[in-house]
Amino acid sequence: MHHTIANWPDRASKTSNIFANFKNNNITTLEEMPGTDANLQLIFSNCNIKYLNTGLFESAVNVKYVDLSHNLLENDQLGGDVFKGPYNVTDFRPIALEYLNLAYNNLHSLQKNMFQHIPYLKVLNLEGNHFRVLDHVTAFSFSYLPNLQSLSLAHNQLTEIPIDVLKNLKGNLTDLNLALNDLDFVPSSLAYVYKTLQILNISGNPIIEFNNKSFEGLVNLLKLYANNLTELTSVTAYAFAHLKKLQVLSLSENPKLFEIDEDAFIGTTNLQELYMESNSLLHVSYKLLPSWSSLRVLNLKGNRFYCDCDLYNISQQLNEDIKRNGDGPYCLDAKAFTSREVYTLKDNACGMWPLEDSTSKSVFHKSMTLMRIVLMLMMALLIISTAMAVWLAVMKWKTYNRSLNYPFPNQVVYNPVSTYDARY
Repeated sequence: MHHTIANWPDRASKTSNIFANFKNNNITTLEEMPGTDANLQLIFSNCNIKYLNTGLFESAVNVKYVDLSHNLLENDQLGGDVFKGPYNVTDFRPIALEYLNLAYNNLHSLQKNMFQHIPYLKVLNLEGNHFRVLDHVTAFSFSYLPNLQSLSLAHNQLTEIPIDVLKNLKGNLTDLNLALNDLDFVPSSLAYVYKTLQILNISGNPIIEFNNKSFEGLVNLLKLYANNLTELTSVTAYAFAHLKKLQVLSLSENPKLFEIDEDAFIGTTNLQELYMESNSLLHVSYKLLPSWSSLRVLNLKGNRFYCDCDLYNISQQLNEDIKRNGDGPYCLDAKAFTSREVYTLKDNACGMWPLEDSTSKSVFHKSMTLMRIVLMLMMALLIISTAMAVWLAVMKWKTYNRSLNYPFPNQVVYNPVSTYDARY
């Protein structure tokens, strides 16, 4: 299909809803939609669209949902005239668009008037484009979006989020997705949307540390997703203290995260769901949360816990619904060197840890980490030595095999004939 549709169904009114899916067609140029008063939902993903005609929805102003993801669009095709409505005496009327998906195109910036005629937009998806920086022109374009609630900038190459971007979005923004970028710190500019921001996703960034400044001011945040942070090594005291209303925290799949300070959650009293699976945690303090019993969901699986009093006390405080599924985390009995399910620990768990004071535990954790590094180095040396031994054996075998196949059984060595005459 190289075109979309000539006409919509007859008798479509403002109360009618039309859903049209043109996905996976070959539409190089998207032309103006035919006129209708109906509420439109249109999908044009994976259509090889490279060009957009101006006034796409000039005759269909009640379009609410447009998906242009996975196409070949560049920023020069997304001027303000693309989304303009019909001309009305002195200006172009806005259209009713609320959802716009431009994910996985070839965008690296936005034109300043791109959103001029779509002020009702609530959801904007810019995931998977080529944004390295959000320049001042792109930042200005967001000033036309006073009603935007959800913005995805995931899977780009951003190293920071400029203040001007969030200043222009501070009216209604509740959901911000910054996953899979190149952020090595939590952007301080988030403070400009502190009144409205409720959901934040920073997963898949090379963030090194969460400290007492990381989430400063985000007092209304309800959900935080911080998974697959491959460089995260530390969660310090008061890291989440500003998140007074936080209900859901997902802090999983962080391979370098060995320890969380027991004061990291001070002041976080509304937490209901905590996901900390598949980190490298050796220990979780019973003092980590003000109340473990208030959790509805807890996932600690896939860590490297040692059985101790803290895990036992945590298991005693948990809601029975959490423990009932029988699929809890496991810990190592450091004395018996056996694996135990945390939710079935008894009070004798306090004697399983040979070093009960916190200083000794810290030293033990560091010693175990050092031991793992030494063992890994020894294993690497063993593999290299074995590989070299095999290589030498193969070379000797090849040399021996060549000698067996040599055509002459005895090698004769000839001396050159001398022409020297002793008489002279």
